[in-house]
Amino acid sequence: RLEGLLATAMAVDLSADISLELGQIYDQMGDTARAYPLIVEGKRKKAIATLGNDLSVSSSIFLNRLEQIQKQATPVLASALREQMSLNKQEYASMPAPVFLIGFPRSGTTLMEQILDSHSSIQTIEEKSTATVMVNCALSILKEQQCLLTDLSSAQLSELRQLYFSEVGKHISLSQGNVVVDKLPLNTISVPVIAAIFPNAKFILAIRHPCDVSLSCLMQNFAINAAMVNFLTLEDTAHFYAKVMHAWLHYAELLPLNYHLVRYEDLIEDVPAQTHKLLDFLGLPWDDAVLKHTEHAQQRGAINTPSYHQVVQPIYQRSQYRWKRYEKQLADVLP
Repeated sequence: RLEGLLATAMAVDLSADISLELGQIYDQMGDTARAYPLIVEGKRKKAIATLGNDLSVSSSIFLNRLEQIQKQATPVLASALREQMSLNKQEYASMPAPVFLIGFPRSGTTLMEQILDSHSSIQTIEEKSTATVMVNCALSILKEQQCLLTDLSSAQLSELRQLYFSEVGKHISLSQGNVVVDKLPLNTISVPVIAAIFPNAKFILAIRHPCDVSLSCLMQNFAINAAMVNFLTLEDTAHFYAKVMHAWLHYAELLPLNYHLVRYEDLIEDVPAQTHKLLDFLGLPWDDAVLKHTEHAQQRGAINTPSYHQVVQPIYQRSQYRWKRYEKQLADVLP
């Protein structure tokens, strides 16, 4: 009986993959009428194939985590960060300051990461659990001690920083003097914890038109986990986007964050100008290599995101405002 159930799940999963692939092909052909029903059907089958067998992919898990972290973003934390940064300028100036490339999936973070990794003084980390391990440890301490981020001791914060760089060391051999750019879009929800541990951290926020982001997330055949399970329907996708980005708006308004915003539509219109601004924010000189990011991506080998086939091509604009072709299908979630 178990073998029969597994075979059925595999058959449904394969059928889901085929529907999604066909939907993407019709979308590239501009055939919206054929593309959208196939995408919806593919995601419906994906849900059937995965949700009944794995409780770890419940759509509430990631949203509960977001709410848990968002509660830590308080005026008390904001005041504490300002005070620490004011009283300990010398200490924080000498502290390693990682850069976190955040935003939302399908917002142009892979393109940005490829551009930055082409720079001779930047080392990027592509969608690894480096910050997640650190954040999980911090949340465990808060739960165990029933306290807030502002209650963490200097020793605990130091240990958390060491834990982070220990995780970084599993993925790159950090060269002295280089800037680490840690790219994981949904680290957006963890900003209060990251800022409490690294008050001098820099954040690069990638944004793109919300409708294009949501449509692209719906169309992608993501491996299902606690975050990606929120992309199985258009309604869930839009709800998830709104929750994550409202959290960011709250953090940015409340906390003294050092961040730079890059709009995808502006980046693909003028890569040199936007990259100049980005490097200025990072305190780095211009490097002509950043304009050869396509060749750099091809030489790097495997890129572990759905954007691989895009970033190894010259920049194109056919995905810009693609959502307008699907405005009718998006009508219910546009608000």
